[in-house]
Amino acid sequence: MKKIVVGIFVILTLALAACGTSDSDKANSKSEESKTITYQSENGAIKVPKNPKRVVVLTGYAGDLIQLGVPIVGADSYSMDNPNFKEGLKDAKLISEENVEDIIALKPDLIIGASTSKNQDKLKKIAPLVTFTYGKK
Repeated sequence: MKKIVVGIFVILTLALAACGTSDSDKANSKSEESKTITYQSENGAIKVPKNPKRVVVLTGYAGDLIQLGVPIVGADSYSMDNPNFKEGLKDAKLISEENVEDIIALKPDLIIGASTSKNQDKLKKIAPLVTFTYGKK
């Protein structure tokens, strides 16, 4: 009789633990989902931060992002050399798409580049990478 009671107690304990974990996992999953959005890029759907805090821009479109108030931590030479972007990029570092180590050091949560950007496979491992083709609709 004692073995049956202990067995039932163990089964109930495991069942309750499994239920608690399930709810916790669901809450964490929903929390993560609310922090990201799915962007339909020309290369397919990409999950990106809803409110990115550290963005690297590898195109000349930093001005558009500055106007939107996007916090840029790294930008290409074209953007950094543009006098119109000077104030908006005062805290950004000059980076190159070829120097992946410099991009990693900036700890971006989003990278924006052209569809011709080099090292796309490496960049995707650092942060979500959104690319586009100039003039493509």
